[in-house]
Amino acid sequence: MVRGVEWNGIQYKQEDFEYLNNILIDIKSYECKPVSENNFKAVYEQCYRFFSGFPVPILEMTDKMLVRARPNFNGELFTCEEDISYNSKHLERIKLGRFNRPNEPIFYGSLPTVGEHTSFLVTSMLETRKDVLDSDNTELSFDFTVGTWDISPFSVICLCFDDKHLNTNQRMKEYIDFFKTYIKERCSDKDSDFILSTLKYFSDLSSIKANDDSIYMLLTALFCALRMVYSSENVDINGIVYPSSITESKGLNVALTKKAVDSYLHLTQVVMHRIERWTDNRCQLDIYPITRIEPVIKKIFHFSNIGDKRSELGDMHVSNQ
Repeated sequence: MVRGVEWNGIQYKQEDFEYLNNILIDIKSYECKPVSENNFKAVYEQCYRFFSGFPVPILEMTDKMLVRARPNFNGELFTCEEDISYNSKHLERIKLGRFNRPNEPIFYGSLPTVGEHTSFLVTSMLETRKDVLDSDNTELSFDFTVGTWDISPFSVICLCFDDKHLNTNQRMKEYIDFFKTYIKERCSDKDSDFILSTLKYFSDLSSIKANDDSIYMLLTALFCALRMVYSSENVDINGIVYPSSITESKGLNVALTKKAVDSYLHLTQVVMHRIERWTDNRCQLDIYPITRIEPVIKKIFHFSNIGDKRSELGDMHVSNQ
């Protein structure tokens, strides 16, 4: 399955190929253009033209759960689902992100990977506070509230063509290999190379380790355009899966729409964790729980007896060298 329906392949004529390639060149040029409403609209329209009829891998989310972390600053404590889900209280605080426009709530979470070379728990925390790995940051201790969300199956775009990720996630590699074979069996070598190299480009861009507003504008326009393309075919796209930049593509992230979270996710339990950097080597991280795992009842939870829980729940160590 690609594009939500059985896809019988495509044979680009030379003029079609040149038309799409010129659009792609134009789309790529927005990596270096300033963020503006006009530029967003222009690259969105180009993405819509390009991906209308272009095959994209659709992945059904069959994982049983995902996690999402929110940092705790200055000893603050959270008590309800709304506190740790997408931002529904203060839209004016939402800045342009990897797949969201300013003031647009998007739920960013982390998914388990086969083999767990990078724990999705660690991925979820580091993605929300990238300064944990900043050598110029003098802080040594960071607290997080991590929620575990049960998932009902739904469909997302899959942008996981990064070899570093696929080498550590056998299940995703099998899916991407299946997709590549599916395309190659239905297209000429030239056309399949163009399709797969284009998807590899967007996969690499989605996991780039840079806080670059121009790239965020391009990726957000891509996500908006893909949702619009599929909605015209009555295919509901709820999010996008992509490799984690903060873990050098080993972890797996997902960006979900508000509608997807409200319809398919259910917060079941929460726990607080602490990351401590070694004073003599800040690339070394100790990660451990500081609360017990608490159930969520009617979207409410409560923490008590906050303190080191390593003796009860264990800990882990991560090296960033």
